[in-house]
Amino acid sequence: MIVKSICRGVAAVTAVATAFGLAVGTASAAPHYLSPPSVQIGYADSATPDVAYDLTEWQHMPLGAWRDEQGGEHVSRVYATFDLSGFAGADVLGGSMGIREASAADCTKRAIEVWQTTPVTATPTWHTRPTGLRKLDESRNSDYCPGEFAFNVSAAMAAQGRVTFEIRVPADVEGDPSYGRTLKWLRGVTLTVRYNSAPSILPQYQYNAGFPCDTTAPYRRVGARHGSLQALATDPDEDDSEKLTYEFAVWPLDDPAARLVLTDANGGTTFAGTVNVPDGFLADEGTYSWQVRVSDGVATSAWSTTCSFVVDKTDPQPPTVRSDAPNQFTFDGNGNLDTRGFQYTWGIMSESGCSYGRHGIVVCPEPFDGPNKVLATTPGGTATVTLTPPHSGFNILKVRAIDESGRSSDTVDFEYEN
Repeated sequence: MIVKSICRGVAAVTAVATAFGLAVGTASAAPHYLSPPSVQIGYADSATPDVAYDLTEWQHMPLGAWRDEQGGEHVSRVYATFDLSGFAGADVLGGSMGIREASAADCTKRAIEVWQTTPVTATPTWHTRPTGLRKLDESRNSDYCPGEFAFNVSAAMAAQGRVTFEIRVPADVEGDPSYGRTLKWLRGVTLTVRYNSAPSILPQYQYNAGFPCDTTAPYRRVGARHGSLQALATDPDEDDSEKLTYEFAVWPLDDPAARLVLTDANGGTTFAGTVNVPDGFLADEGTYSWQVRVSDGVATSAWSTTCSFVVDKTDPQPPTVRSDAPNQFTFDGNGNLDTRGFQYTWGIMSESGCSYGRHGIVVCPEPFDGPNKVLATTPGGTATVTLTPPHSGFNILKVRAIDESGRSSDTVDFEYEN
């Protein structure tokens, strides 16, 4: 239980946040703190046992024993109910009730208890007081008067829907007017919930080498960017949108024990987490698997589905080119099974570049997308195209082989005169 002096100008929210170890006035990473809406706040009075007193502006709430102007004796208890339904699906880690005193009958005496009761929907009367379930916290500290307090009510945060609190003076001194006091009408009773929602990986945004990852064989062969792994997470807590840590694990498919873990500590939910596997870890023609998980600093997701890929570090052999008929050209892979097709041009050979897509994910085109590309009839086989030279006389047709991963051979120049 934390106590703060009102005369020192410390706000109630400061007391509550301090109780949780939160730096006030700064945007926070997980866990998060939120005050849920109140369902009712008010008090019951033993002198008018069938009347419920809802919180009213400019009227402080009595607590404990007190006497009215006519000398009538009263005992009051304060009730506050809050709606916790907004935390459905979140991990509620704790709760703190803030109480602000307006006055005290005797500043040398203080005894306050906070109980969880059966939930109510409206302020009860003295006769309809809800059943106390458990005492959550208490204070007999009289260092500051009047004061602000933060009571630990974490044990009540498992309540579903609504949670009701009874604020009272302990039974042994509840009838003693010297322990009586009033609570402020403005933010006199507040609840702050400490919570967090776990992030998770979006499987549709798991990419390796610029392509969506494969979870079943046959696995994609990757050439350029073969060490690039990317993933995107989602987190229900908006404050975590730029405060996530991605952890990637990659290993040879046939040796799961040789697991390499790489981390991107600057991730979020709007920009993909990215790591690059060291080239020395990846062997040519090796098959590798990988997973990713994400943490907001409090909760860590499960490991994602497992993706796999095959590393290709070898360029295909250059093709041969021949022309057996006017304007007809045959490209030949010469039995090199790595050759799956060809690219050709009368001018400068273009590169099929990758680009940044949504969320900073690198997206690469399929190896045979785009103009001036043709598949071989079989791996290492031939392809025949009909082309019109750009001008009469001497022309040079440039051709290169392309393999399944998109790697290309050296370019072959074929001289042709029409």
